[in-house]
Amino acid sequence: MLELGDVFGGAGARLAQSATELEDPRAALEPMYDLLRERRRPAAAGTQVVAAAVAGMREAAPGTLVSDIAAERSVSVRTLQRLFAAKSA
Repeated sequence: MLELGDVFGGAGARLAQSATELEDPRAALEPMYDLLRERRRPAAAGTQVVAAAVAGMREAAPGTLVSDIAAERSVSVRTLQRLFAAKSA
């Protein structure tokens, strides 16, 4: 099994050390979440467009066209289709 320091370097080692000093192990969760958030890769630009399109579809009235959803995001229908295909692959 790998140690936190082996995976996350000095920050992981410090987190592991501080976690051993806690009375309640659940108190280490928030610092662990922070460590993971700091190292998370940024989402690809297409991911944001897809997320916005999905939100738009959820809010759209029945009968709204895909071209309307795409236009609201300043992309073509074909670009939106490609982004969806890429995210589902």
